[in-house]
Parts: sequence; structure tokens; C-alpha cells
Amino acid sequence: MVSSVASGHSSRDSGQGLGDGIALAELSGRVTLLNPALMDLSGHTVDSLNRAEGLRSLYQDPGPIDLALELAAKGQSWSGLLRLTGPAGPAEQVRVTTHPLRDREGEVSALAAAHREIDRRMMVLEALRESEERFRKLADVSPYPVLIVSPDGGVVYVSSKFSQAFGYTREELPTRQVVREKLFPDPEYRTRILAEVSAWESSHRPEVREWERRLTCKDGTVRDVISHGIAISGGDTYIILQDITERKRAEEERRKLESQLRQAQKMEAVGTLAGGLAHDFNNLLQVIYGSTQLMQDQVKAGQPGHEDLIRIMSATERAAELVKQLLAFSRKAESRLQPVDLNQLVGQAGRMLSRVIPKMIDFELHLGQGLETILADTNQIQQVLMNLGINARDAMPEGGRIIIETENVILSQEYARQRVEVTPGRYVLLTLSDTGRGMDRETLEHIFEPFYTTKETGQGTGLGLAMVYGIIKNHGGHIACYSEPGQGTVFKIYLPAAEGAALGPQDRKNGDSVGGRETILVVDDEEPLRDIAVKLLAGHGYRVLTAPDGQAALRVFQDPQNAVDLVILDLNMPGMDGARCLAELLKLAPRLKVIMASGYSINGHGQRMLQAGAADYISKPYASQELLAKIRTVLDTG
Repeated sequence: MVSSVASGHSSRDSGQGLGDGIALAELSGRVTLLNPALMDLSGHTVDSLNRAEGLRSLYQDPGPIDLALELAAKGQSWSGLLRLTGPAGPAEQVRVTTHPLRDREGEVSALAAAHREIDRRMMVLEALRESEERFRKLADVSPYPVLIVSPDGGVVYVSSKFSQAFGYTREELPTRQVVREKLFPDPEYRTRILAEVSAWESSHRPEVREWERRLTCKDGTVRDVISHGIAISGGDTYIILQDITERKRAEEERRKLESQLRQAQKMEAVGTLAGGLAHDFNNLLQVIYGSTQLMQDQVKAGQPGHEDLIRIMSATERAAELVKQLLAFSRKAESRLQPVDLNQLVGQAGRMLSRVIPKMIDFELHLGQGLETILADTNQIQQVLMNLGINARDAMPEGGRIIIETENVILSQEYARQRVEVTPGRYVLLTLSDTGRGMDRETLEHIFEPFYTTKETGQGTGLGLAMVYGIIKNHGGHIACYSEPGQGTVFKIYLPAAEGAALGPQDRKNGDSVGGRETILVVDDEEPLRDIAVKLLAGHGYRVLTAPDGQAALRVFQDPQNAVDLVILDLNMPGMDGARCLAELLKLAPRLKVIMASGYSINGHGQRMLQAGAADYISKPYASQELLAKIRTVLDTG
């Protein structure tokens, strides 16, 4: 005999009303009871059902009832939408809720099934609920992050992939304002995004849209995504995100390498042309020069035409000097390479420069100890130093500083991979920096090209830096220029160390692969540089956080979960620059260790950062070993 509903459920507890249709059946499916409400609803009787397949005959699709009977045998309930079968065919759709029934010994012996009619509105809502449930299950197994945004801009759902990729839960993105501030923290970028959204909303609103966006993750990293949005009229917007960060990075690296290759090919082609012209031009100059000398022997001083011949000779000598510069650029000038101490050359050039640099310009030499030997043409390297020094002088008509530095460095495979003309290995780095007016990006792209000059007509041939470029390339070296308007200019010249020469103590230290387990925050507005730093430092055991600007850096640093041990902070960034960010970080943590990074030398802008509280300074581009050694030194000091 049936005594109770399993688990203490009553019809009121299960949410069924007095008008529900009730059926009782044995676990085999044989029907023992139909109440009047169910008989009226279905047109069946107990006998009509049992003459067929028992309880299963009551439904158009008996499959779910087989499941309900199996669950009841295990003491479990079941609920779902089913369509009844009447004597004349399919009847009404109802919600069926089943419960196991136990006998006096506590054993499950029967099943109770309550049937409630649902109106059309309830059917729609039920179908919608089931559809949403299917969508959520599909979204959670989707390889792409998914989120649903309500009409008022708040997030009502995020898939597990979204939380994994960007770090946010649904509760952390409750309103339109919070969504925008967290996913688009940069005010300038956010303003542009809002303008695009506003223009889209004020136009004919398409059902499907596709935008490329930069989303900021909870940890401060930035991801490039394509946003596929499906706007439901008057309802939510379903958004699927396709992460294209790696693709964009690969495309950017490819474009950069292609640009470098095109520039190298262009310089090579121009050099070949210049070299050919220079040799032919030399032959013509020889004719002019020799003929003029012969005429000078015949036309004595004071005779008509003598002064004209002198002017011709002077112009010919100047033309010959230009040819020499063209030959140097084309790397066809003869070089006499011999073992050289670069510090000695710099000292000699420094004494010559001091004679042509006005007193309102401070001139400093910072020569590295234990410098490796290089193979160089003494006269040509001195030409390079004189040319760069005079250019720096001309960029500071109102005074400033010229700084020349030398040091041993190692250019890694990683550094060489980013620059098509560089071979990894040991180098001696010669850096010449000034505090002059600097150059814009357009000028930087052309400075080594022949006859390109920013000086006024008559004040420069445009061959000075082309000659420098040719000499350095002829020595198997590499030259890079770093400059910004109003921020001065830095030339970095890398000359290969002579084979067989021993590394100095500084280089042996930099060559050690040192690592640790501390947390390091890398702040740089150049994403490729952040990515390279993450790969390098994480590969040596460090936990690495990143931020694209000073404001983001402060947010990452203040997160109590991060516990930052050291910050590597770029000096030049848009918005809050490195100097301001350093000041704000030291307000939050006066003992924080910060390494400033910049293309400028430590004896220029870097000195001010050290005075402002930075623990150390590193000049870009830096070798991996140099950065690792500096990090370890700073962390282990004090």
C-alpha cells in the first residue's frame, strides 16, 4: 500500500494545484488511478490505458516517462513538458511532475504524476527558458568567449571561456559604465569607441554587427578581439569574441620585418648606384682637376682668368670630398682594419670635438671598463664620431649636453630576430646622445639616405649620416637612432668584438642566466616589448604582470592579489609618462624597487630618474642577459 510521497513532498510542496490531473502507476507502468481532472483532460480511463501500454499510452512521446519511471525507482523526481494523447489523437501540452512513492517498509513501489495545463504564454516562456538553457550549455562549451549584454548596457551572462580569457565574472560588470571603464580603461580610446557605438545606434540598427576592439583584461593585459554582436530587437545583445591578439602580433612583426627588409634593400640599391656614380665621377673630376692644373701653369697670378681657375680647383676639391663620402656610404671606400681600443679612439675624437663645441654645450665622456678589442679603421671611426658630434652641436643652438659612452654588450638571438641586418654575438656599444631638438618619425625613417638633410639650403650636403651608415656597415656593425621631438637624439653604434678577445667582467656577469620567483610588473606602451618581456622573465621563473600605461600600472599595483616585488617602467609613454608614474608608485610604496627603461642613456634622462627614486636604469635596446642580471642585482640589494 502506498503511504507517502518520497522525500516528504506533498502536492502543495511540489507546486501543483487542486485542479491538476493526477495519475498513480506501478513502476512497471501499470496505471492504478486517474483522478477526474486527468480523465476529463485526456479522455482516457484506467482501463483504456492498461489495455494498451499503461501510463506510457497517456503521452504522445513515452520516452521521457520511461526515464521518469527509472528515476522513481532510484527515489528521484522528474519534470518536463509532454503532450497528452486523447482518443481522437494528440491533445493538450502539459507540464508533468513525477515523484516516487514508498510503501510502509520504505521501498519505492509506485509513481505519482501530476499534470498541469499551461496556457500559450506559459508555453512560450517555457520554450524560451529551455532555449536559454541550451544556449548557455552551448556557450560554455564554445571555444570562443561569449557574453550577453542587457539593453541598459549591463552584462547579464558571461561564459566560462570569457572569464578565463579576460578574468571578469558577470558580477564584476553590472552596469554600462563599469563595463566601459574596465574593458576600455584608456579615456581616449574609450571616447572613440563610444562615438562609434553612438553613430551605430543612431543609424539603422543592424541585427548583426562585427567590430575590432582592444579589450583590457582584469590583470591589465590588452587583447585584440573581433566582436560578433547579435542584437535582439528590444532585448539583449549576444556577443561572441574572437581573440586575434597572436594573429595581430604576428602580422605586426611581419610588417616590421618586411619594412626593415625593404629599407635594407633600398639602402643597398642606393649604395650600389652611389658607388658606381662615384667611381665614374672620379674619372670626370680627374679630367677637370688635371686640365685646371695645366691651365694654372700657363696663367700666372694677376693675369685674366687666374682667379676663375682657383675657384674651379676649389670646387673640384669639394666635389672630390663628396665622392669620398659617397664611397663610404656605398661601403666601397677602402678600410684598413686593425685591432683598436675604442676608448682610445673616443678620447682622441673627444679632444678634437671639444675645440669645435661652444662652451654653452656640456661635453661628457663615460668610458666602460674592460672594453673588448674591435677591428676598425681608426680614421673612419673618428670620422663617425666627429660627424655625429657636429650634428649634435647643430641641434642645440641654445646649449645642452653631448654624452659619449662605451660598454660591452651581447646582442641575443631574440634581438637579432627583430632586426634583419643584425647578427647575434658580442659587441662594443658606442652611444652618442644629445639633449637637442630631436626628430620626428618621418625624419628618422630617412636620416641615413644620401642627400637627405633637414638643414637649410647651403648648410649641409645630406651625406654626413649616409657616410656614417656606410662606415658602420663596412665594419660589420649596426647603427640605430632613437629620437623624439623636443627630447633629444641617441645614436647607438654596435661594433663586433674581435674574435678570440676575452669578455670583460661586466659581460660575464650579464651572460649568466639568472632568474627568480618574484612578481615583476612590466609597464610599456609598446605591446611587442611587453610580450617579449613576459616570455623572457616567465621563462626564468618570474611571475609577470603587464600594463600598457601609467594609469593601468597603478591599478595593477594596487590590486592586493598581485604583491609586486619590482617594476620595470618605460620612461616615455602617452598619458601618464614614466616619471609621473614613478612618483605615484613611490607614494604608494616608498621602498618599491623600480627599474626605468628608455632609449636615452643613463647619463642623460636616466640620471634624473635615479635621483627621483628609481633603483636602477636600463637603456633600450638591451640584451636579455643584461636585463636579467640587473633585475637580480636590484632585487638582491637592500
